[in-house]
Amino acid sequence: MKLSFKLNRALLSIVALLIASPMHAQEEVEIDYTLTFKTVKNPDFSRSMIAEFYGMADRDKYPIYQAEITFLNVLDTQEVVLGTVKTDKEGIAKLDLTKEQNYLRDEDAYMTFRAVFEETEGIDAFEEELAIIDLNLTMELNESEDGRSITAYANMINAEGEEEPIEESDIYFKVQGMLGRLTVDPGWLEYGEYTFDFPDDIPGDKDGNLEIYAMIQDNYDYGDVTQKAAAQWGTGPIVSPARTAKLWTELGPEWMIAVLTVLLIAVWANIIHTIYNLNQIKKEG
Repeated sequence: MKLSFKLNRALLSIVALLIASPMHAQEEVEIDYTLTFKTVKNPDFSRSMIAEFYGMADRDKYPIYQAEITFLNVLDTQEVVLGTVKTDKEGIAKLDLTKEQNYLRDEDAYMTFRAVFEETEGIDAFEEELAIIDLNLTMELNESEDGRSITAYANMINAEGEEEPIEESDIYFKVQGMLGRLTVDPGWLEYGEYTFDFPDDIPGDKDGNLEIYAMIQDNYDYGDVTQKAAAQWGTGPIVSPARTAKLWTELGPEWMIAVLTVLLIAVWANIIHTIYNLNQIKKEG
């Protein structure tokens, strides 16, 4: 009876596994797809369109590779195709446009851009749209007997294509480091201008050179705008004095010399005592 019960229980376990395995295999993992889109005005006044396409499943992020993203500039019923780019292994599609590129603008000077992913067999269509005003950001570095300062100027391009100072916006000044950009000063533009005193304790390269950035980030009206400049305003690298490993130096502390001397005398005394005893044993034997 016991043997029969064990066999029946084993058979039931095997049947349960056979039934459960196909059911588990048929479970589908639900993936939520996301398309994000932003535009960046570069220091040379060119513009980059950047889209990121990825899926989320069980809190894990999966970049979508080789997905075609089309970038457009739209105004009412007009559509201008700026270009089509495939996403890389990080799920990023980036289109670089020259500073000579012309854009459609509405009566309030807004440029509307759209990133579009066409429907495929496995993924639905996606599109993201944003509207921004074109902005020119410049930076002026000043050096005098009183110190060093930086002034940033921010001018929007109005509907007539002319520059005019923006009313206000936050702005960040950063310097390029080995692992990223370090914020030196968070400021606030008023009437298109902001000035601050540059610190005199920022490390640079071996010659004291620095790459300084002025950045407007994630602005509702202007998007991302970056400007940069180079200056020999760094302190130079911090060099530690060279150290050499030595067993004994003239600068050793007196207590250490005394301890080592006592230890050496004790060792040699023990050796001499041992040799003497060995000789005595040999004579008596």
